[in-house]
Amino acid sequence: MLKDLLTNEQYEEQFREYKSCVKNNEITFFQFLTETHKVQNSELNPNKTMHRNSLEAYDKLDTSTRQREVFKAIYKMKLCTRQSLAKKLDWPINRVTGRVRELIDLDHITETGEKVYVNDRPRSILKVTDHILERLNQS
Repeated sequence: MLKDLLTNEQYEEQFREYKSCVKNNEITFFQFLTETHKVQNSELNPNKTMHRNSLEAYDKLDTSTRQREVFKAIYKMKLCTRQSLAKKLDWPINRVTGRVRELIDLDHITETGEKVYVNDRPRSILKVTDHILERLNQS
């Protein structure tokens, strides 16, 4: 059952997002959570493909707690890559990349557009967005 895999807060948030994005019951709530779909008539972006992790990816921990940990680490590090962030937090990379994507989608952090090359592989640089820094500096 879906509610067994998500906290009440996560379930309600996902259900609200489902109701706002999916019109005319194009897909079921279960499909919304477990598959990738192109949702038509989305108010956010009509051509945006919406990715949903498989249900196994949802763990019982509160995602927002992990988001805060990732955000704090990026804030303290000023500039970092996903890999340096994973090392700093002592987390597996897949736990970091999910939280980074969520924070980017929330516009709390951003990729600077610069790349660092490690072992001939490009790594994007992350930082806290300017408008969030301004808000933090005001308080």
